[in-house]
Amino acid sequence: MKSSFGLLVSAALVVMSVSVHAAPPANKDACLAKAFELADQAAQKKLPEAQAAQVEQLITAVETDCTAGDMTKADASIKAAADALARP
Repeated sequence: MKSSFGLLVSAALVVMSVSVHAAPPANKDACLAKAFELADQAAQKKLPEAQAAQVEQLITAVETDCTAGDMTKADASIKAAADALARP
């Protein structure tokens, strides 16, 4: 029973993570808004210095991709920054 419950929880987490990152940002404004949201999340988390520096680099990449209008690349950068923020 425990293993089936664990599989259900894992499946639910996968579905939720896929739905959160289903499509790239629609335009530059939405993209830059996401970069700002990620920066705000990072500031609220009070990350260790090394992790904060990594997240900052990733958010800068998001902003660069947004400004260049490359929404597919920006989406990949958004995912990388979100993953870095999710790490303990």
